[in-house]
Amino acid sequence: MIPNKFQILGQKIEVVFDDLYCHKNKCYGMYNSLQNKIILAKKYKAEKGWIDYKPEIIQATFYHELMHCLLFYSNSNEWLNEELVDKLGNFLHQYEISKSQI
Repeated sequence: MIPNKFQILGQKIEVVFDDLYCHKNKCYGMYNSLQNKIILAKKYKAEKGWIDYKPEIIQATFYHELMHCLLFYSNSNEWLNEELVDKLGNFLHQYEISKSQI
């Protein structure tokens, strides 16, 4: 469900998993517009070691970061609006996971 790369308006966007980066930046994921990269975590660091995120959390995070990317390339001033990005990302995630179930 999560691609390794995709294109938006001719721009190649890379999707990578980097648990340490996300741990250091205290995030589940991040869209880096300067590098055309979505960075996601598969695990988080707890007192007893690294623990896997549930797949649904990783997927929801991907769609959240994808919304940042899409809004950025649409020249929207809202691309950093976390409330809007979260709603749109959740809508798209729900669409993707439910379309084959109906």
